[in-house]
Amino acid sequence: TRVDTMTFKVEDTLGTSHSFSRTVDLASGEMAIVTLTYPVPASYGPTTLTVTGSCEGDSGSDNNKLTLTVGKADLSVTEFANQQFAEGYQISAAVENLSAVTASGITVSVVLNQENGTVLYTDVVDSLTRNEIYTGQFIIPANRLVFDENNVARVYITATSANGDAADADNTCCILLTR
Repeated sequence: TRVDTMTFKVEDTLGTSHSFSRTVDLASGEMAIVTLTYPVPASYGPTTLTVTGSCEGDSGSDNNKLTLTVGKADLSVTEFANQQFAEGYQISAAVENLSAVTASGITVSVVLNQENGTVLYTDVVDSLTRNEIYTGQFIIPANRLVFDENNVARVYITATSANGDAADADNTCCILLTR
């Protein structure tokens, strides 16, 4: 039996629900990729989306459901300046919220020598709205750094949000300091 059309229902935990109908033209056992556009509600924030597909004659709908969590903030950390002086270094970094969701309870940490090394500074930022940027300037005493055989020390700046992060690959910036 072929399936020509499927109906999809998208529900979120914010209280919105949308229905879509799509032409699929599937034989038994076949698969198709279907694109559904989720209209972002005005009250958008962290939510769980449940997508349920159905078609005429489907005898078992238990495997027709997909659940995913969306709506987290997305923080990104970038270095924009560092300057050496007699007793150490001044580094500057930016933390930006790339998401439409407000990031809250943000912790910005400056870690020495390795990604899970000694925490030198911690700043707490209440919140960052969409495209808002926090700029941090930090003084790193030279005697706190460990330089390798190439005279390079590493300082990591990491940002985390209490309400999670959609993509944390860009939440840490490694800054290379030379003497």
